[in-house]
Amino acid sequence: MTILEVLIFPPDICGNRLNISFESNFELTQLRSNSFWFEYPSLKGSEIDRIDGYNLALGVLISHLSKLSHPVTVRLLEEIPRNISDFWGIYHNSGHVTVEFPNKGEQKQTVLSDYSNRTKKPSLGSKPGIFFGGGKDSLAITGMMMELGFPITFITFSNPRSGKIEDYEERRKLHTLMAVADDYGIQVVTVRSNLGLQSRNPIHTEVYTAGVLPVLRKYGLDSLSISYELCHYYTSIGGLKCRIPKFRNSRPELNLSLIHI
Repeated sequence: MTILEVLIFPPDICGNRLNISFESNFELTQLRSNSFWFEYPSLKGSEIDRIDGYNLALGVLISHLSKLSHPVTVRLLEEIPRNISDFWGIYHNSGHVTVEFPNKGEQKQTVLSDYSNRTKKPSLGSKPGIFFGGGKDSLAITGMMMELGFPITFITFSNPRSGKIEDYEERRKLHTLMAVADDYGIQVVTVRSNLGLQSRNPIHTEVYTAGVLPVLRKYGLDSLSISYELCHYYTSIGGLKCRIPKFRNSRPELNLSLIHI
């Protein structure tokens, strides 16, 4: 059996934009092209590292490759900290995906924790960041954090699946809490990407986790909150006309993902 091989090229940092490109011996139909980018408007190029690019590339590509049933080898031309590839292998439960890169024994620690060696239970830090999409779930967790007295930092990803990024951001500014963020002392950090436009199969929370590392360093955030399906919908059941509150195909608990520096 021929193994699918994916070669990730060294990330290109152009201003505050991270450009990711790769090639494979078979077409990856999940993506419309072999490249995508992430942009950090509030950061300088010097505040973005190539390791951020490799983390981004592995987070996105392994997400797609984890859905396959046959072996995959991902190759890098440069050495990276092993805990990055290990993290994404565990995150996506992708034991059939192998990541290979030169080993020169010069690895350095990154802001990604090595979960396999963690002995303490994760806890909420004193300066959390909230992945804010503008919907009811991130709004609910924002209210909770404000009641607890935490300083609030919104991390908002402009990654639409259609249309222009500018229009997407304008709608969010007009119709979400971002319209009055300054009045509440909420810091807003934007990350832009064309990945949504390039992906045939949507990916969700892994995009946030993969793309947030430069923001963590820049703003000194010590934990992250990802919330979805936190609030229920009013919906009908079995064709009944009456509508009742119900979690539709979801879990009622908060999904809180913490990544510590």
